[in-house]
Amino acid sequence: MSSHNLLPVFMDSIGDPVGSVLSRTANLLSKSAGIELHEDRLVLPGDPGSLELAFAAAHETLAPFDLVAPIRKETMPILTDFDGEAVATVDRSLLRTFGFRGVKVHINGLVRSISGPKIWLARRAADRRASPLHLDTMVAGGQPHGKTVMETVIMEAGEEAGLHSADLAGIEEVKRFDISYTSSEGHHLERLIIYDLWLPETFVPVLHDGELIESILVSAPEMINLLDGGDRFKYNSAVVCRDLLDRLAED
Repeated sequence: MSSHNLLPVFMDSIGDPVGSVLSRTANLLSKSAGIELHEDRLVLPGDPGSLELAFAAAHETLAPFDLVAPIRKETMPILTDFDGEAVATVDRSLLRTFGFRGVKVHINGLVRSISGPKIWLARRAADRRASPLHLDTMVAGGQPHGKTVMETVIMEAGEEAGLHSADLAGIEEVKRFDISYTSSEGHHLERLIIYDLWLPETFVPVLHDGELIESILVSAPEMINLLDGGDRFKYNSAVVCRDLLDRLAED
């Protein structure tokens, strides 16, 4: 979606934008208490109490139009840049609605074989609001407020693959990059932190959190086929998988 369909989101007393919102969503949010719509921006209150009330009003306004996910009760940071401190917090359900920055960790689960590396992929559950039944990396998740990146890695690895801290001894951070895209949920501004983890041939992911329904082990050529139309991938996970294929091809 082109940038002219987005309005920057500001908070009182903060000079830099903290997010961006789809124009059609901004028009609805103008009816929410505590949120101001100007010609060139959407403005949120700066003090925590008023901001919390504004977010509650936004949820109430957008829910009847199915433009917001159910409240997740998972607190995410609001950032003016990826390397800065949080200026406020928001429930995860509103992160994409307001286009706030989100840090995402992805773990590529890799297995050595005689025929070449194999890669564990996961399939998202049918009830996922975002990309239901799409393929995903073995482990993927957002960094909540108050957790470090590595704490997030350990948490998500346990929930989505049954891995414990000891199982992650050989994990390697291989890349960080930022992506920006829009979807029906809103604007995504994400920093992807990518890890490779080589696993024993006997390993099989154990799914605990209900967000995933199956794991599949594929070769690099099979993953190329899946990415090129053989199946559907969550957008950011497709980016991670293509990066992995490029790196494997260089080895």
